[in-house]
Amino acid sequence: MSDEGQHLTRVTKSIQLSDQAYMIYSLAEATGTTHILFGTYELLPLMHCLSVSGHRNVLLHFPPYHLNRTSDRQEFQRLLFTFQHHLPLADVPDLTGNIIDLYRRSLGCGGVLKQWLSSALKDALEAGQRTLTLADLDRHALEKSKLLQMAYEAQAGEQAFLSGDWQNPIPSRSELAQNDPKKPMGSKKQGQSRRIGERKARRDKVGR
Repeated sequence: MSDEGQHLTRVTKSIQLSDQAYMIYSLAEATGTTHILFGTYELLPLMHCLSVSGHRNVLLHFPPYHLNRTSDRQEFQRLLFTFQHHLPLADVPDLTGNIIDLYRRSLGCGGVLKQWLSSALKDALEAGQRTLTLADLDRHALEKSKLLQMAYEAQAGEQAFLSGDWQNPIPSRSELAQNDPKKPMGSKKQGQSRRIGERKARRDKVGR
C-alpha cells in the first residue's frame, strides 16, 4: 500500500511514465502481492498507462463531498459528528452546526478536514482550552489562494475522471493563465528588462 501515489507521475517524458507502470507490475509479480496506490487526480495519467498495459488493475473513485447532493451532505455531516465526539476536549465542539463553514474551508475533503482539526486541536490543548470554537478553526484554515488551487484541481480532476480523459495531465490554474488566448501577445511582466537598443519610455522635450 502506498499513499501519495501521485508522486510516481512526476516524470518528464511519457515513456518514463510507462516505465513507472511497468515497475509497479514487476513488483507485484515478483512479490506476489497486491499493490494499492492512494493519491490525487494526478494519478490519472499513470492509470492510463496501467490500463493500456494490463487489465488486472481496479480503479476506485473517492470524490469530494458535494453539499448540493443530499446523500453527500448527510455523509459529510456524519463525518463532522464523528470528529467532534472523538476530539479529546472537555466540551464537545459544535462542528455539525457549522457545516457550511467547515465545508467551504475543507472543500469537502476528509483528509483536509482532519489535518485542519488536528492543527487547531494542538494549539487548543496547549492553551488549556475546554473546546474549539469557529474562531479557533479560522486561525488554522488554509489560505484562500491554496483553497482556490485545490478546488480547481479537484473539479478538473473529477471531470477528467468522469470523461475518461486520463492520458493528459491536469493543468494548474497558473498554467491556464499563461496559456490564456485572451492574454495580449507580447505583454511584458513588471520589471522585465528591455531589448538591446530599446529606449526607456519618457517624454521628449519639444521647442526651445
